[in-house]
Amino acid sequence: MRFARCTRSAWAASWPPAIAAEAAASCGCKRPRAFKLLAAQQLAPARHAEAPAEALPIERSHPDAMALVARLFGLLSAAPATARILEMGCADGGNIVPLAALLPRAQFVGMDTRPNALREAAAFAARVGVRNVTFLPRGLESMPAEIGEFDYIICHEPFSSLPAHVQYLVLQQLKQRLAPNGVGYLSYQCGGTGHRGPASASGQRPVTTDRGLRFTQVADRLMKAGLQYLGEADFVTMLPSNLGTSAEQVIKRVSQRGIVAAEQAMDYLRRRSYRETLVCHGDVRLKRRISVEDIAPLYLSAATQEMRSSTPGGAARYQAANGAYVTTSSPALQHALKILQARYPARLTMRQLMGTVGPVHEADRTRLAYSIFSACMSGVVSLALSPLPVGAASSHPVAWSVARDQAVRQRWVSNLQHRLVLLEDFPLHLHAISLLDGKLDLDQLAASLAALVASRASTLSTGEQTFRSHSGIRAQLMRAGPLLVRDLAKLGLIADEPARRL
Repeated sequence: MRFARCTRSAWAASWPPAIAAEAAASCGCKRPRAFKLLAAQQLAPARHAEAPAEALPIERSHPDAMALVARLFGLLSAAPATARILEMGCADGGNIVPLAALLPRAQFVGMDTRPNALREAAAFAARVGVRNVTFLPRGLESMPAEIGEFDYIICHEPFSSLPAHVQYLVLQQLKQRLAPNGVGYLSYQCGGTGHRGPASASGQRPVTTDRGLRFTQVADRLMKAGLQYLGEADFVTMLPSNLGTSAEQVIKRVSQRGIVAAEQAMDYLRRRSYRETLVCHGDVRLKRRISVEDIAPLYLSAATQEMRSSTPGGAARYQAANGAYVTTSSPALQHALKILQARYPARLTMRQLMGTVGPVHEADRTRLAYSIFSACMSGVVSLALSPLPVGAASSHPVAWSVARDQAVRQRWVSNLQHRLVLLEDFPLHLHAISLLDGKLDLDQLAASLAALVASRASTLSTGEQTFRSHSGIRAQLMRAGPLLVRDLAKLGLIADEPARRL
């Protein structure tokens, strides 16, 4: 069995198996054109002027994602479902409003100094029926004392481009407003000083850039503000085992000087230019080892592409879009990964997943549990604190209300995983999302899409089938309709019963 993680992948999120999203060309992977699920910082604002970077959904700023990392490192933060969350610099609500819709019992506060942006944010919240968010036209220097403490605070880029004294002000406010067991999210451009990083076993010394903050600078400023480094929002990037044997040996030597030195060394080795750092109060005691017992109560999901050996009964490779993969000949692990792939984007607990394997000896169950744990630590399998309110394709499907609102205004939408789904090359899917309010069956949906095709001279595509304006288009769409809805379900855009009421 072999686990690996490619650090050169261009995509930041998993691809649904039904539509096989493309991996990075730099990884040598060739996939058909597919839907793009991107991290917010990957969408170029110059190309999509209607969606400024700060207004995009930031997946790992989700309180559930922050609470997950906190728990893995020994900090029991507040339950995200009923927490208080603050976003500094909320812009037009592209991040905070979908979060508030996903967590209707939580209380959100968005702050920004731009009145026009706040008006757009309030209008967005009103359109999608979100009532648990308050917008304040305030800056850091005028944050009211009565605002109170927050369980989760989100502060994203452009933190690294702020003057040093403003960065200190941000961290001081974060310290002052963070609850005792609270977690802060801080994203920023990172880099070196032009110096070469630590040499690997091969003798190579990677060169860093001059852009951004060194991690040691951030850690020092956190300490001066009474805060400390909790971990990366993508905790898998903290594990040196994912860098290869030579790099792992380097990190093990450097880690004797502490986690800050180890993380700085990994920035050099990864040539990392962007961090999503989680912070907590400086007096919180943390643990730094993750065990298989830690993931037992968590939820698992995986969207992998299976590449099976030509040898009967041989090893199969399961690769995620982030470049992570596992190669295994274990029938039990292959079965578990296939189950997660088939159920994606739904999440299963370890107990539920083990239950699908069938009766096996206790030793085999233990071995399988450790194999799944290794898949989680490599990034092949994703972890979460709670189940996902995602629905399956049905006769009267309902798209998530936030995505329905976005689909009529722009070429990208937020999904139930709080990811950005770019659909500029798939107008049929985009139009279908805006129509799926539970009132249309698949026949009526096909009729509406046929009218759209007939009204356009250009070719429209679902990604697997191309349609042109000619007779019989409705019959074609009737056949493609279930596939289209299945695509949307795999993309986390079809809501289950509770989410339909949002």
